[in-house]
Amino acid sequence: MYLLARPRKTLSQESSLEVESNLDILNEIIDERLQKSQILHCPNCDIQIEAEFTQCPNCHTELKHDCSHCEREIRNTWDVCPYCQKKQVKKAAIFQKLGTEIPQKVEIEKLSTTQNKSDE
Repeated sequence: MYLLARPRKTLSQESSLEVESNLDILNEIIDERLQKSQILHCPNCDIQIEAEFTQCPNCHTELKHDCSHCEREIRNTWDVCPYCQKKQVKKAAIFQKLGTEIPQKVEIEKLSTTQNKSDE
């Protein structure tokens, strides 16, 4: 009679299965949040980019730069370096203080090409 009335699983077995099931669900949630945290959006064109990107593959906007104090790579949107806690000076602010225009990438490439020719 006991074999007929006996539950298929003990309370501890059911509890263990429930804990394992909850852990699986929790791991899925953690994995999903980690994947979402690795995906950012370009501040210029708003396409999805990965956190490791230094330049947007769509509009070529620079996404990271070197800290002006510790020279570690940080995001352009950060006002303070998370490594050395120093306030960041934007490139535009530097050129405004100097009273000059911000050079375009093409102009910089031309300058480096002419310097290389004059060095030879």
